[in-house]
Amino acid sequence: MSRRLVSSLAVLVLASSARPVQAQTADQIVERYVAAIGGRDALAAVETMRYVRTVLNTQDGVTAQQSRKTFYTKRPYFYRTEDEETGRVYISDGRSAWSGQPAADSDSIMWEEASFVLRSRDLDFDRLFGSFIDFAGKGHSAEFVGAVELEGVPLEIVRVTWKEGDRWDFYFESSTGLCYGMNPNPERSQRIVRVTDYRDANGILVPHRNMSIDTLPDGGTRLHERLYSEIVFNVELDVSIFLPGTQ
Repeated sequence: MSRRLVSSLAVLVLASSARPVQAQTADQIVERYVAAIGGRDALAAVETMRYVRTVLNTQDGVTAQQSRKTFYTKRPYFYRTEDEETGRVYISDGRSAWSGQPAADSDSIMWEEASFVLRSRDLDFDRLFGSFIDFAGKGHSAEFVGAVELEGVPLEIVRVTWKEGDRWDFYFESSTGLCYGMNPNPERSQRIVRVTDYRDANGILVPHRNMSIDTLPDGGTRLHERLYSEIVFNVELDVSIFLPGTQ
């Protein structure tokens, strides 16, 4: 990754200029976003999802792969990840969770109960589409908190409070309605996770990349990227893959 790109991203995080706030509501901005990525009916029709996530870190011009996992989700709360490098599997039915490692010289998996239960975020990744359907019914809330311009792109900011209590700021492009970036911790950090590479996946526009910059103790920077690939909606998934057994 070039120093030029890293420098550009650093400016993205730090250089914003206020512009006049337009009369609008969070609901209007969210509805425009939902329409831009495919529409409420298309999102609500998603029952299952499978995708691959590759995590990369670039430091001093050297890129290293941190992980590569395949994710499976199924309504209402089923969740499964498979780590390509270690073979470890994590599964959850929304109430309990298990972690497993393939047994030596066998296709079976040795399961143990996991202490952390990850409840499904509505077939979502990075809370970028499924979570925006039926806010009130899911216990989420959203408010319009202002407008800015980053690198010449006019943006509206919507602060979402999830029912779990987390607060995230989402930056939506005024011209397209698409999500430009997000801040998962606006009360403590100004870092924006940039969302890019929108592509069609079964009729829904899905961002296939996000990236952010971390400042290191020595003053250097590290570019953190998540790349999403092989995204498939409504793939056939049997409930048994989310429950402990020999699979």
